[in-house]
Amino acid sequence: MKALQEVLEPTIIDIWSSLFSLEAVAEPTADLTATYVGCVHLAGVVSGTIVVQCDASLARLVAARMFDVAQDEASEDDIRDAIGEIANIAAGNLKAALSTRTTVSLPLVVHGSDFGTHLPNSRLVASRTFSCGNDRFSVSVYEHVPPSSG
Repeated sequence: MKALQEVLEPTIIDIWSSLFSLEAVAEPTADLTATYVGCVHLAGVVSGTIVVQCDASLARLVAARMFDVAQDEASEDDIRDAIGEIANIAAGNLKAALSTRTTVSLPLVVHGSDFGTHLPNSRLVASRTFSCGNDRFSVSVYEHVPPSSG
């Protein structure tokens, strides 16, 4: 999974540029308060989870760009769909970069202000925080680790 860290940054920067015409700039990993979290699971030769996290203002901006509406017209469904689609596109691009037979799940999106996420039997293998204007988002990749049979 070492190659994943090398592929993650340019993949996300390209998605942000081509899909939203926005500049994503990688920055040192930092704590991020996210109100939207999108997850896509990978199963097969590579098993794990792609997690995209961002705050409400950036989520609304990318939804507006994705669905070609004004920011104040982007609905909650639009925002959740956009965050899920970003996770899905990131998973698909990372899967292609790994050139492995792996299936990708449908996206799962969580929205709120007081929640935690936990991926059992997983370990973080790649993560990057990005800035987009004054907002930040992060993309992390977790590898599934089978439970020990002890």
